[in-house]
Amino acid sequence: MKSYFRILSALSAVATVIAFSGCGGKEQEQPKPDSVKVSGVSIDKPTLSMTEGETANLTAIVMPENATNKAVAWKSGNSGVADVDASGKVTAVKAGTSDITVTTADGGKTATCKVTVASKAVPATGLTLSLSSVAFVEGQTKSINATVTPSNSTDEVVWPSPAQLTSNGGGSYTAKKADDSESFDLEVKAGAASAKAGVTVYPMWFVEFLTDKLVPDGSTSTITEGGELTCYFSKKKTGITGDFYIGDDILPAGDFTVSSSEAGIATVKKVVVSSKYNGFKVVGKKLGSSTITVKIGDVSRSIKVTVTEKTVPATGLNVTPQNLTFVEGQTKSFSAAVTPSNSTDNVVWPNSSYLTSKGGGTYTANKLGFDNYVGFELDVKAGSVTKKAGVMVYPMWFVHYSKNKYELVPDGSTYELDKNKKIACYFSKKKSYATHEDRIDRDILSEGDFTVTSSDNSVATVRKSTVGAGGRIYHGFDVSALNVGSSTITVKIGDVSRSFNVTVTEKTVPATGLNVTPQNLTFVEGQTKSFSAAVTPSNSTDNVVWPNSSYLTSKGGGTYTANKLGFDNYVGFELDVKAGSVTKKAGVMVYPMWFVHYSKNKYELVPDGSTYELDKNKKIACYFSKKKSYATHEDRIDRDILSEGDFTVTSSDNSVATVRKSTVGAGGRIYHGFDVSALNVGSSTITVKIGNVSRFFDVLVTK
Repeated sequence: MKSYFRILSALSAVATVIAFSGCGGKEQEQPKPDSVKVSGVSIDKPTLSMTEGETANLTAIVMPENATNKAVAWKSGNSGVADVDASGKVTAVKAGTSDITVTTADGGKTATCKVTVASKAVPATGLTLSLSSVAFVEGQTKSINATVTPSNSTDEVVWPSPAQLTSNGGGSYTAKKADDSESFDLEVKAGAASAKAGVTVYPMWFVEFLTDKLVPDGSTSTITEGGELTCYFSKKKTGITGDFYIGDDILPAGDFTVSSSEAGIATVKKVVVSSKYNGFKVVGKKLGSSTITVKIGDVSRSIKVTVTEKTVPATGLNVTPQNLTFVEGQTKSFSAAVTPSNSTDNVVWPNSSYLTSKGGGTYTANKLGFDNYVGFELDVKAGSVTKKAGVMVYPMWFVHYSKNKYELVPDGSTYELDKNKKIACYFSKKKSYATHEDRIDRDILSEGDFTVTSSDNSVATVRKSTVGAGGRIYHGFDVSALNVGSSTITVKIGDVSRSFNVTVTEKTVPATGLNVTPQNLTFVEGQTKSFSAAVTPSNSTDNVVWPNSSYLTSKGGGTYTANKLGFDNYVGFELDVKAGSVTKKAGVMVYPMWFVHYSKNKYELVPDGSTYELDKNKKIACYFSKKKSYATHEDRIDRDILSEGDFTVTSSDNSVATVRKSTVGAGGRIYHGFDVSALNVGSSTITVKIGNVSRFFDVLVTK
């Protein structure tokens, strides 16, 4: 490269001498042309694809076109792949890539062409496989090697992807989970050459060694404590003999794992028989169940093993107590002892249409579908031994003592009871002609076994009660009548309930007088106030009736809320309060929310929804008024009508105007209102609210 540049420099010097030499050997002065510098260079082909042995020409494009010195030099980044001569001729040497770079003599500008050289195609003439046949068990991964002839063939080996196998690439395959065994040919290709390998895929079929019977995936096998279950992998699931066991030439011990979900119940380990068949052995340790899982790769199969104990038949059975008495809904238990104590026969507790078995000798008495008690026997069994247990079930019969005898209060009946009276009820074994001894005592029905409720405790209340002494204690309940009305008394034992209605009555005592306090009430719309009423005589059964009004909303019991008036005036009227045939009038006055402020020696109205102009840093004091025009000090609404806590006042923009409640007056004449203070130029809405009624006006603050 350097010698090339020196030759260019020498030629340039000779040209200069010739240009400046005249006749007779004297120098003749010539005008010196301007030199044009190289600004860049490119190659006509930025990329080039070639095959081994090919040649191609690259052309350098020097810019600008009129550059003085367009000399360039060529260089290969990897001449072992592609070489280049001084003229830009590229020769492909071998497969690979190489960057061909051109550099200008002037300024050292560069450009690059990426050359890719491909090998000459060498077709395959033959293909052999390392295995002519291969057997998989689902989940297994195995490999087949392929040899292509000639060794320098450019044809790649193509491994197929059959439905039964997952191709891992390069001849490695993993057998997919299979429902049945399947054999097929795996045809491998390299160009036009091909070879086949026979493939067989087996499911994980477990076979019991002693019986040569299939132990299906997901099935349950039973062994006793200390017993064993030995299984091997089989090529068949029926008609199995030792010849069909899968040997370690197909499934080495390292290709599978086996585990027990409950090693304390059953252990499992790998075993080998006849030095070539791999399998596993399960040993029962204690009673229970464990899942045995065999895994090959990502495929797993499992069986459930239940460990039982050796059978010891029962020779005797004792049931305690021998008899049980229930009230419907009750839950009670028998217990059973089997002889011998190590008997493997379980106690079998029978079913009954009158009882619901909860298991283990516990029963709940069903609600009886007839109005009588029932007695029967249960046949309790353990193996071949039977023992009888006596049962008695009573309905919930309620009796109360009246006029020297017990009377039934039937389920669903209605019992009339005078106000302030009560009845005491007990559970009975008989529904008629019951005596004290026929009551059900606490040995049968404890206090905690039942609940009793009243649907309306304002009418009648209930409470549990206990009577008796010594060994005869009886639990029941009292019903106390409080007020006239009806209430349902419900007694519940477990999920069974019985009920009766109690109707409470009293003698009618008509009202002879009625006093309403106060006689008059004054409201501002939105306010809530109350009248009270006293009826004469005090034991009158006539209720006070508070009338409705279009101007008031009755809250009940003499409490009213003044409605928002639909007109711009106050209203006065009377309420006719009644108790029976007696009427008393109560006066009512309702005022709108009229806001007035004192200005120029008189009160001026600030109408609802209006706009009031107020100078900055000024304020107005507003009060509630009984009049909207010509109001005087005395026309303001005082605290006896509207207390400070009865209203709220807010400003929508406290940066423009603030509000606060205010109070004026002295002695008995105190008036509550509110001040509006102008802070900054702008507009704010002042809202006054009494209850759910609100009125407002806008304040416009000016300079």
